[in-house]
Amino acid sequence: MLLIDTFIAQSHISGIGLFTNQTIEQGTVISKFHPGLEIYIYDHAFNALQELNKNFFRKQAFHFDKYNYYFLPGGNERFINHSQKNNLTLYADYQNYKSGEPNCMVSLVDIPSGHELTLNYIEFDRDQYGKIVNHIELRDAKSWPPKIQLKK
Repeated sequence: MLLIDTFIAQSHISGIGLFTNQTIEQGTVISKFHPGLEIYIYDHAFNALQELNKNFFRKQAFHFDKYNYYFLPGGNERFINHSQKNNLTLYADYQNYKSGEPNCMVSLVDIPSGHELTLNYIEFDRDQYGKIVNHIELRDAKSWPPKIQLKK
């Protein structure tokens, strides 16, 4: 679930996007997994779903190749668009980095209020990334992302 104030609006990247309603400092945890409000569905269970439900998860959830599951956020994180120069990243357990599940999002840079929040989909979902990759964007993002220190 989101830990910051956000809003949904028209995106210059694709359709609608998620925007911050506050200034966010680099290293701030902006979202954490909240059991009971968010869903993990492993690939074997996903494969048993009806096509209509599969399409819902493909559109609204993030697929994590490394862990073989879809993650459906309980909040508006599903509106976060892709960018090679993303301002957010996913971390496994931000307190000890050993849980193995990508259960929080952290800001890579300072993000001014009103800016769109973005993730680099190649970090976790190669299939989705392959559908949207922009090769000029890829060329321009060679030195991304910056190194960060987490703020709790």
